[in-house]
Amino acid sequence: ALTPAHWAYLRISDGCDRACAFCTIPAIRGRHRSEPLEQLVDRAVALSARGVRELVLVSQDSTSYGADLYGRSRLVPLLERLAAVEGIGWLRLMYSHPACWTEELLDFFVSCPRMCAYVDLPLQHVADPVLKRMRRATTRRQTDRLLDRLRRRLPGMGFRSTFIVGFPGETEDQFQQLLDF
Repeated sequence: ALTPAHWAYLRISDGCDRACAFCTIPAIRGRHRSEPLEQLVDRAVALSARGVRELVLVSQDSTSYGADLYGRSRLVPLLERLAAVEGIGWLRLMYSHPACWTEELLDFFVSCPRMCAYVDLPLQHVADPVLKRMRRATTRRQTDRLLDRLRRRLPGMGFRSTFIVGFPGETEDQFQQLLDF
């Protein structure tokens, strides 16, 4: 087995509808396709019966979960249902898009003791001109606000991110902004 017996990956969707300039996931994996909520809950129940206590939810864009099936993101209802599965003690959400964090999602993180206080947020960069060329649908100001909200509401949270340096057109000043960040 690739993972310890007490935790398992649960793929909630595959593919991506975003058009980030640096990413080939849409070309490789195709458009965003969510797994139906009921099937995911059934898998979680089966994993719990096998002794799994932590579910690590994975997707290329977890914050878009359900938009293709239900017309809008249904991530929080999915998290609510998974948190209710007997035996599952922790939920860890991976690969959340920084432009898509809602108050509803943050409220759920704060209120649900089964959510790991761990935020995986691939920011990629912080300089607005670079973010625009990357087609990231966010700005430095929005990033700062989101991080402030997360730190204020989830004190002591674990934080993971990824960054790209040397993106075409990145200046020394923009690189320094990223380093300072």
